[in-house]
Amino acid sequence: MSKASASADYAKILVVRFSSLGDIVLTTPVLMALRARYPEAQIDYLLKEQYLPLLQNHPSRCGLIPLSEELRKDSGAYLQFCDTFRDKGYGLVVDLQGNGRSYVLRKRVFRDWVKVGKQTLKRILLIKFGIGREKYPDVRRRFLRPLRDLGIDDRKVPARAVLAVEDCEKEVARGKFLGNNQKNGSLIAIHPGSKWASKEWGLEKFIQLAKELIEENIPAIERGAGNLVKQIENVAMHGVPVVVAINRFLTDTDAEIEAIRRIALEAGAADAVASELWAKGGEGGEALAEAVVKAAETPSLFKFLYPLDASIKEKIETIATKIYGADGVEYLPAAEKQISLYTKQGFAGLPVCMAKTHLSLSHDPALKGRPKGFRVPVREVRASIGAGFLYPLLGDMRTMPGLPTEPAGAHVDIDETGKTVGLF
Repeated sequence: MSKASASADYAKILVVRFSSLGDIVLTTPVLMALRARYPEAQIDYLLKEQYLPLLQNHPSRCGLIPLSEELRKDSGAYLQFCDTFRDKGYGLVVDLQGNGRSYVLRKRVFRDWVKVGKQTLKRILLIKFGIGREKYPDVRRRFLRPLRDLGIDDRKVPARAVLAVEDCEKEVARGKFLGNNQKNGSLIAIHPGSKWASKEWGLEKFIQLAKELIEENIPAIERGAGNLVKQIENVAMHGVPVVVAINRFLTDTDAEIEAIRRIALEAGAADAVASELWAKGGEGGEALAEAVVKAAETPSLFKFLYPLDASIKEKIETIATKIYGADGVEYLPAAEKQISLYTKQGFAGLPVCMAKTHLSLSHDPALKGRPKGFRVPVREVRASIGAGFLYPLLGDMRTMPGLPTEPAGAHVDIDETGKTVGLF
């Protein structure tokens, strides 16, 4: 038994991933990459019987081989099942499971193989103790990585999960998630398995989330409005009027829109207007544009948040306490040295641009809404002298790269009819 050859032209390929629902969905980029590499090959997928519907009618044109519950539980029967593959002419197995059961199949039958690497320890540390959340590899990329042995550049393969969904399947999903409470034709799709933290969620939690997102829930809006209120206050500190744009979607009710508008006006906004630009183009944004024009014509008294001659620490602490709502700032030794150095070099007059997570008003992405009772840790203070500003690093913030894990451009393509896909 050996690893696969990049130069071999495999005519029959077996892909193995027994479970579970989310992981099987995330292996679909592998199927698309294999089909592109071996356009005439017969590609079969071995998976647990209950997951067969996931890949029916998949565009990779893969055949489906079920692993029954009886075979999974009976080791003797499973060995006999593995032996049935000896005479079926498979030249390659792509093992995306990487456990003992898939190893037995590879060992007994196949000469050429590629397999996914195991992440057992990392999974345990993440799921049980929350360690390594930021460093855990994207699951889709982990499935694609073994294809390098086949001469496929996995970095150029769009890590886009693809499923063929028929109308009857949509009806099943609608009934499963919404029951008899369906009020319109819209559905919310939740992509499972993309983060290991979701492993802690059972189906009932996804169902609950879907219902809460679709059904009218004014109390939820009021609980989550603290962040909006603080942002309005932050802009008002600079002496300019605030207009709140409310992105309205199909499942939003008039009462929910009015609740947001009421909260925004009470917080000091000049206006709060629903926008449907995403659905109606320019027409959907006319009311918002009129509100912005009206606000722009209102006299304003713009002012800086802090005196421009304030010290570096005064600027940092003003932003932390007034904009973020922190109780104060804590400087790590490296930051203290840098602040002292920049002050001696004459750069204390430069404005400050804080580098922190976008997922919270604070430095901690876990602190949602309008957090209180926290202190901001300043790890470093760096200088962009040419650009003319200083930028403190708060908490674990990284300054590069400035792109998401999967850039949107990686999903743009041209299909066989010449149509551009993946733009939206």
